[in-house]
Amino acid sequence: MTAKVKLWPTALICVALSADTFASKADYDLGVEAFNNEDYSAAFELFSQSAEKGTVEAQTYLGLMYLNGSGVRQDDAEALKWFRAAAEQGYAGAQYNLGTMYAHGKGIPQDDWETVRWYRKAAEQGLGFAQVKLGLMYRDGKGVPKDAVQAYRWFHLAEINGEEGAGDYKEDIAAILTEDQIEEAEQDSRAENPQDTAVVEKAQELEPLDERSLVERAQQELARLGYEVGPIDGVMGKRTLEALNQFHRDRQISPKGDLTEDLRRLLENAR
Repeated sequence: MTAKVKLWPTALICVALSADTFASKADYDLGVEAFNNEDYSAAFELFSQSAEKGTVEAQTYLGLMYLNGSGVRQDDAEALKWFRAAAEQGYAGAQYNLGTMYAHGKGIPQDDWETVRWYRKAAEQGLGFAQVKLGLMYRDGKGVPKDAVQAYRWFHLAEINGEEGAGDYKEDIAAILTEDQIEEAEQDSRAENPQDTAVVEKAQELEPLDERSLVERAQQELARLGYEVGPIDGVMGKRTLEALNQFHRDRQISPKGDLTEDLRRLLENAR
């Protein structure tokens, strides 16, 4: 039995602008609900309808379902097809997943150069998973010339974005760098991702977010802290709600009973 590869499930929701897009989004939302309830057959049908209309989140879910054999016969080639469809539309999660397929030779011959190409696209959009993986490629000289400074730079960016384990990789690679090289890498990181330094230092208040974006941000933070939230999709499903309640219990915080306020307090208290 082969081990499952760690992939990115789903992320931001696009705004519906047309009747077709609205219908596609409705199918996607119902698919997420079915998936969270482990009704994989229904989820597969709904994601398929939405994916055929070009919804990148549904395409990414569909790829995961084919990859893991959830509600459908396992098929690496079909998984690759749907990850590519979303990746080519610029969706960072799917770009990461496509890079991982190339890295492991799943559904396609293993190719370090293509792995780096897709990891980079996702990393440049701020996806922490991809930033760590790209750093490892530079560290090991796979698909790119070995470059410890670049490896440090990407690990540093991933750490800024709260990616678990990135700090350990950064600390390890720092041991072989000079102070000037570390300064160079961190300066490049600030130029690449200047807004994230303020997040780490808690120097800015949370920006205004609509409820869906707020749920997604909360899911990301809960997942970073080790809670099981299900798909990171901006939908307050059963697992996300259970994780939120457990977070409140662990931090001895009394919920306000207002979902938006509770999510904002989570983000303010998590770091």
